[in-house]
Amino acid sequence: MQFTLSHGLALASGFFILETVANSGFAATCNSFLLFTPDGGTTNHFQLDANCAYETGIYNVDTIINLDKCIANGSGVMHAQPK
Repeated sequence: MQFTLSHGLALASGFFILETVANSGFAATCNSFLLFTPDGGTTNHFQLDANCAYETGIYNVDTIINLDKCIANGSGVMHAQPK
């Protein structure tokens, strides 16, 4: 399966449930999304990389989230993992 930006944004939408995004919204305050495997694609371990703005408007470059710690499979349905 080829992962695209829309896949990454769908996965990242779980962060809204965890209440870890800025009040202005994840997609409104981050850019340059990249869904990747840190080991070069030899496993199904994925991370989401983005540049996200501080409240001052300055961007924090290469913010990385390990999706295995944020998203889980619950009986065939994708869920945000609790904090």
